[in-house]
Amino acid sequence: MTAGAAAVAAAAAGVADRLGVVATAQREVAAFPAAAAGVADRLGVVATGQRGVAAFPAAAAGVADRLGVVATAQRGVAASPHERTSLAATQRGSVAAAARKVSATAHRTRPEPSRP
Repeated sequence: MTAGAAAVAAAAAGVADRLGVVATAQREVAAFPAAAAGVADRLGVVATGQRGVAAFPAAAAGVADRLGVVATAQRGVAASPHERTSLAATQRGSVAAAARKVSATAHRTRPEPSRP
């Protein structure tokens, strides 16, 4: 091979290498839309997560309010037997007092036995 032919062959090989580099760059550029879509999807997930994080305090406050209602109801249920016992004792006392009054009234209003 002559020096000129060798130079042409080297130049052709260099052009082929450059074409390979260009083809690789084109493939990478072609992959950008898919990569960008993946980034956009991830950003969407992040944005959704941020909205969820922003909504968390209100959701937590709602749960706390509901737990407060449940705790109040539980205290009411726990107090109910005591209240029933107390009410029953009060009613027993009222009934006993009424019975004593009726008995006392009955003794006072009995007619005297008639004497012959």
